[in-house]
Amino acid sequence: MTMALGPALAGHFWTIEPVAASLLRPVRLPHGERWVARVDDRDVGPLCLSGELREPIGGSDTVVLALHGLGGDIDSHYIRRSAAAALAAGFACVRFHLRGADGSGAIASK
Repeated sequence: MTMALGPALAGHFWTIEPVAASLLRPVRLPHGERWVARVDDRDVGPLCLSGELREPIGGSDTVVLALHGLGGDIDSHYIRRSAAAALAAGFACVRFHLRGADGSGAIASK
């Protein structure tokens, strides 16, 4: 019975391991600058966009844009790892909230 359970779970390991690792060893990032912008979309009206910019010491003329997946946000483990890798490579990183993921709602007040 145990042998049958092992292979059954093996296919899911790649989805479980990164989350477990991030809980045991969270990625620490230096302080970043939060930003919010309003963009007018002719189809749906005004939208609030937000995110966080982190720059390496000394700045950078290259920026990596990190976008989370459905159900994620800018603090998802894979986005934090992406930001850490960009900073380690000497690049600035913008962790960008997809519409509404920051909890403020997708549509701005007019």
